[in-house]
Amino acid sequence: HYSGVAVVEATGDTYLITWTVGGDKSVGRGVFLDTTLAVGGVLGNGGFVFAMSPKNGNLEGVWADMQNGTKLGGEVWTRVK
Repeated sequence: HYSGVAVVEATGDTYLITWTVGGDKSVGRGVFLDTTLAVGGVLGNGGFVFAMSPKNGNLEGVWADMQNGTKLGGEVWTRVK
């Protein structure tokens, strides 16, 4: 388990997502398809993908690591403003 902050900013047709977890920062770019936010990004020497959907005012979904992505992780982004 871990916690951090994900900032989602609208940038035209796409979204810039910046995560800070334990002092480490990563960035990704996302697009909405219907109500699902699909995100790809870079973390260190690797990358990741997310699929997030709205649920109870938050975004909930799954992610996979591009280097060791044989299992999915779960994630909840709680809206703070």
